[in-house]
Parts: sequence; structure tokens; C-alpha cells
Amino acid sequence: MSLGERVTGLWTNRRDLGRHWWRFVGIFGLSKERYLSWRPWQRRAAKVGLAGVLAFLLSLFVNTLEHFFGQSGVPRGIAQLVERRSPKP
Repeated sequence: MSLGERVTGLWTNRRDLGRHWWRFVGIFGLSKERYLSWRPWQRRAAKVGLAGVLAFLLSLFVNTLEHFFGQSGVPRGIAQLVERRSPKP
């Protein structure tokens, strides 16, 4: 199954994603009923907190990639080898 077929399958069955989301969140003790019983400002605060955690994890991922590949996208070890072998003018 190709990536495109998987994405298309997810899009056509997107109603099922909510069920999987609540099953995943239920692992941490938050049910849909409990979430809906919160006040609106508490729900917004939870969404902002979740967005903050996701942004932090994305930042760690990007920083790790930059550490290994550098900002140019070339792995550091290869870039250092090329610099050593290139003749200096």
C-alpha cells in the first residue's frame, strides 16, 4: 500500500480518527465525557497546552536533525571530509 493510498484512506475514514484519539487520550485518564464536562476556558487551556507540547517536540526533532545534518542538509562528517580534501587557494 502506497503512502497516497494510506492518506486517502485516512481522509475517507476521518470520522474514525476521533475514536482513536479518545482511546489514546484515555490511556492518560481523560475520557471524552470528562473533557466535555470542563468549562470552555479549561478546554481551551488544554488545547493550548497540547499545542505547546507538540511545538516543543517538533523543535527537538528539528534541532536533532540540524545537529546531525547541519543547516545545509549535508551530514557534518561528510562536510568535514570535503573541507579537508579540497585544495586551499
